[in-house]
Amino acid sequence: MFSDASQNTSSPRLRAHSRNARVEAIVIGASLGGPQAVSTVLRYLAPHIDHIVVYVVIHMPSDLAVTLTAQLASVSTRHTQLCVHGDVVKAGHIYIAPGNMHMRIVRVGTKILTLHDDRSPQHFCKPSVDVTFNSFATTYGANGLALVLTGMGQDGLVGSQSIVEHGGKVFVQDEASSAVWGMPGSVAKAGLASLILPPAELAKAAALHLIHSAPGGAFVTDWIKRLQSYLHRRSGVLLDADKLYFIESRLAPLVKTYQETDVESLFYRLERSGDRQLERAFIDSFLTNETFFFRDRMLFETIRNRLLPQLSQTKEKQRQIRFWCAACSTGQEAYSLAMVVDEEMSRFPGWSIDILATDLSDRALQSAKAGLYTNFEVQRGLPIQYLLQHFKRVGERWQIQDQLRSRIKFEIKNLIDPFHEAGKFDLILCRNVLIYFDEPTRRHILKRLSQSLHAEGCLALGSSETLLANDMPGQTWTSLGAGLWKRVSSSVESRSTLMGREKSWT
Repeated sequence: MFSDASQNTSSPRLRAHSRNARVEAIVIGASLGGPQAVSTVLRYLAPHIDHIVVYVVIHMPSDLAVTLTAQLASVSTRHTQLCVHGDVVKAGHIYIAPGNMHMRIVRVGTKILTLHDDRSPQHFCKPSVDVTFNSFATTYGANGLALVLTGMGQDGLVGSQSIVEHGGKVFVQDEASSAVWGMPGSVAKAGLASLILPPAELAKAAALHLIHSAPGGAFVTDWIKRLQSYLHRRSGVLLDADKLYFIESRLAPLVKTYQETDVESLFYRLERSGDRQLERAFIDSFLTNETFFFRDRMLFETIRNRLLPQLSQTKEKQRQIRFWCAACSTGQEAYSLAMVVDEEMSRFPGWSIDILATDLSDRALQSAKAGLYTNFEVQRGLPIQYLLQHFKRVGERWQIQDQLRSRIKFEIKNLIDPFHEAGKFDLILCRNVLIYFDEPTRRHILKRLSQSLHAEGCLALGSSETLLANDMPGQTWTSLGAGLWKRVSSSVESRSTLMGREKSWT
């Protein structure tokens, strides 16, 4: 599913998609290797900037800034000039930061001006990307888009944070195409980047973003409407207007693999051929497999300290417990659960404890089954004692021990398809998934998840998600905290088994 840097965790409802703000300006920051990368971006972006302003800041001395200005003017065929102190900016123009001088962007009444700033270097750089980005964030807010291209160091990181905090978006160049991945890499690693792509693909995605945030609403071509409908029917994913720039970025690798000329040709091929392999790869391209070990640690502590002790009593006769990790991605959630269960097995001698883990992405499931993780992945949330106990070193990666992997059954499953054949479960984890569906699809999935739970089963949602009374009419649910919801029968006896007094609704 799509990832989003902003989450409203205080809202009582699942976070909804909002329409994208109109883009009024783009700011580009770069350093080593920057002139070539910026030239590539402007070559593709220039035809789409009639109604916006473009700012460029690259670490360089005065004489090279003059040369760069002429170069970018030739590439873009747009009015391109060095920033002049006090100039009022105009749409369709490109403004270059002067060498050995910071460039700031300020709003004065209804006008926006560029200013020279002779303060000391920032990050040993003058002009500094951070200085420009910070002023850009204050001036344009949610109407700004930033591109961070190749460059050494971390200049631009603080400014990117400011842009995101003000509601804007940040796209960054990928590592493979960067001369140095310092600047874009620091922004990406901080979780601030909406897209990470080579310069040409970044420019195409930015252009699409401009088109679909234009005044009066986006003009969505017929093939894009069909693509949105196709994706929603096949996966339930709702590709709103504010996410259409994902089309170019997510499908670029498939366009290359299938040797098509562009995304539209690729989609037409999919419609015409019905190629199942292409369909799986196509849908997979729009799924974001963001996860890590023990995500929302309090949930796993609640399972360990509250749910498992209760199940040891209520399931004594059956001596069987079933868990389902729906939308398990690359497996970290399922393995985290398995580690908790493994530590508590002394409560369940001779019991059958099953863990089913499913996802729509075949690529993610293959990774989950292998149980192989990089150093970076095992450092995200995994306590060191679990790493030593449950993993073995395989080359430069870490693999889950066979004993723990054998506890989990991985399967492809689409949540919008019937899944009653999977049977009943005592706990279903469906976290940070429902936020990506529209309201009817979300309620449909919730209803069927509840039907797949035992009478007093539990449902785990993401930390920013909750249940509302009209989500599953006629049922009573109580929050155990940490995103865990327990279904309650109407009997006094069942209510008396609850662990403490919890808020509930019927």
